[in-house]
Amino acid sequence: GSYTTLTKYCNNSSYGNGGFTDALTTLQAMDDAATQALGSGARTPTKAEWEELMNNTTATWTTRNGVSGRLFTAANGNSIFLPAAGLRNGSSLLSAGSYGYCWSSSLYESYPDLAWYFNFGSSRQNMNYGSRNDGFSVRAVRASQN
Repeated sequence: GSYTTLTKYCNNSSYGNGGFTDALTTLQAMDDAATQALGSGARTPTKAEWEELMNNTTATWTTRNGVSGRLFTAANGNSIFLPAAGLRNGSSLLSAGSYGYCWSSSLYESYPDLAWYFNFGSSRQNMNYGSRNDGFSVRAVRASQN
């Protein structure tokens, strides 16, 4: 891979600054955009949680308030709409209205400069991995309040 100097979330010394490694493979609260934006209890979903959404819901492409996206409906009738917000590459907005890219909090352990994300469009949904500096959406989750 490309030369990198990771100082956190790095399980491979060839990617780490000066050979740095740690055992971190899931975002800590201090580094989680969802926690930082929305406070304690909010966090970015893990790869496994995105897979759970894919595997346990029926997804349909639809438009809500003029925004295209994918509606995920569970057997119990609960649903969530994710907008096809596209992605940011530098100052450019790409694929808005066509695709959605949502970060997980899970490192892609084979190449620690990458992380898992959930990708969807009108006819597909899947997990993929991309550069940790890509401009993807963050959809926060919270533990249920009982």
